[in-house]
Amino acid sequence: MALYLSQLYGKEIITYSGKRLGRVGDVIIDSEAGKIVKLSLQQIVNTTAAPEILKKFSINYEDVLEVGDVVVVQRGPATLTESPSFK
Repeated sequence: MALYLSQLYGKEIITYSGKRLGRVGDVIIDSEAGKIVKLSLQQIVNTTAAPEILKKFSINYEDVLEVGDVVVVQRGPATLTESPSFK
């Protein structure tokens, strides 16, 4: 099944156990490999903030279990208990 990158933005992210983490704010892609590397819970609007956002508010795409109406992940970022931007 094909998935457009634009379909990921704004999707709710929850853990397998049902904990709400937030919504997809940005998608990090390895353009050479042609694959998604991370999902960020915050939109990255400037490059100076990117390292901190990726460290604290991103999920490795290898932890994604399923993408449907929501994105189900094995676990959230280690430093995150609940996204401050979740609505």
